[in-house]
Amino acid sequence: MKKVISIALVLVVVLTAFAACTPVEEKILGSWKGSVDIGAGFSKEGTYVFNEGGTGKIEIVGEAVALDTRWSIYEKQLTIEIDSSAGGNILQSILNIGADLMSDPVSYTFALKGDTLTLTKADGSTTSLTKVVAE
Repeated sequence: MKKVISIALVLVVVLTAFAACTPVEEKILGSWKGSVDIGAGFSKEGTYVFNEGGTGKIEIVGEAVALDTRWSIYEKQLTIEIDSSAGGNILQSILNIGADLMSDPVSYTFALKGDTLTLTKADGSTTSLTKVVAE
């Protein structure tokens, strides 16, 4: 009986260790609501979507478009790049989005705590996103 309890305890410890080691890439997958920086000091409410394989999109509330993105994580930096091949120049004009968002990848340091993802740019500005839970 002691052997069975010991084996069960070891399994619980091992499974807990594996659960705690889930790569951050997997934890970030899904939809996150918050503020989208559209340049020139302006922002709009929107949703960031992070899909497997480093693809995603940014949907801006009140606009009938979604911006296709590519994202990656390297050494505690989350980089998001708008896919300009998907009509980015037209979208930039329609949405009055700053050229920095449309043309250059934006890198953030990030903190993931529960259902909150905090993105911090090099200039110190932050954006807090909340995980969208499927109903």
